Amino acid sequence: MNNTESKNFLQNNLVAVFTEFPVKSPAKRGLTFADMCGCPELTQSKRIQLGYRLENALNRAINDHPETVSLKGRGTSLWMQLVTNKMSTRGTGKGKKDMDCCFTLINKDGYVYYFEIKTNLNLDTEKSKATIEKVKKITTCLEESESYPRGVFSSHLSPFWDNTDVVISSTMKHADIMFFGEFCELVGWSITRADWIDILQNIGKNFLKEQL
Repeated sequence: MNNTESKNFLQNNLVAVFTEFPVKSPAKRGLTFADMCGCPELTQSKRIQLGYRLENALNRAINDHPETVSLKGRGTSLWMQLVTNKMSTRGTGKGKKDMDCCFTLINKDGYVYYFEIKTNLNLDTEKSKATIEKVKKITTCLEESESYPRGVFSSHLSPFWDNTDVVISSTMKHADIMFFGEFCELVGWSITRADWIDILQNIGKNFLKEQL
């Protein structure tokens, strides 16, 4: 090929490829729980620690709230034995499934509420399927225990107020998700989205930046 033919040949192939496979913008990063706390620089390890602390804090709040009865308590572990359908707060979790949050409402509806707390909804397929399956199994155990004749409400609890700017993986979109605004309404905490952001930002400023 001469110079012109070679240039046209290469250009035509490049044009064909870029036409068929255009360069796309990066996937939307979305809001993270660390962002909500004003600490987007947190490492993955520290984000995991943050998630554990959120779980502990919410269980304390549920335990101390006058309108709820916690089945987990302030700082204990809560296990479900899949064979006997019995919950326990003592011993190890060998052969059992841990439960993030479980409670009933005082003088209201007679349901038991069970949640797995997820600070990240953009989980890969394997992790998404695992958490969805876990919630299904524990929900079945609660139903078969016959301790709550009115019914069982189970879901994945997100600390995000709603789904604004939150990236949810395709598999998790098939899961039941309760956002924090809905959760506050359920348990009777009269706060707004702005209030929740202020609380988290204060935690980030006064504790996270120093402790983590």
